[in-house]
Amino acid sequence: MAKLHACRVQGLDDSVLCGRFEVPEDRARPEGRKLSLNIVVVPATGDSVASDPLVFLAGGGVAPATRYAGFLSRAFPALRRTRDILLVDQRGTWNSGALPCDVGVPQDTAAAMAALRRCRDSLATKADLRFYTTPIAMDDLDAVRAWLGYTKLNLYGVSYGTKAAQVYMRQYPDRVRAAIRAMQQ
Repeated sequence: MAKLHACRVQGLDDSVLCGRFEVPEDRARPEGRKLSLNIVVVPATGDSVASDPLVFLAGGGVAPATRYAGFLSRAFPALRRTRDILLVDQRGTWNSGALPCDVGVPQDTAAAMAALRRCRDSLATKADLRFYTTPIAMDDLDAVRAWLGYTKLNLYGVSYGTKAAQVYMRQYPDRVRAAIRAMQQ
């Protein structure tokens, strides 16, 4: 993992590995605008490390996966003995080319729609919104997988992350060892 460097993240006392991976906003135009994806790997703690990490796919579609490093490390101590935990902030979120937009609290449906249109128009000046979809984000995840040298992934989806996992499995079925869906009580 020489591509990554030792770092600290909030909520975790252990040192983890951090890095950035550049992807084209539009894969059909690789010379065009680039996005730098934020990556955190919580390394396995044991001597024998499996080649297939756990990948946490966060809920909401805008939640940064890297913010869950501390929680996942504490939640899965046995798993961490043999597997890395790979966290990638999805394009357009957090430290991966965030596309923030505050629509406030509209008073009615018409005001909500107008606020959403203003948000979309504002974001369209910074990014080509056609390329911020789940299938394209899963292409990014697979590119990170290959860059880091992992052969297969174990997907752990929560809320929207379960949809993202399904899309990844459909696009890259031979690169998935297992998929887990978090259940809500």
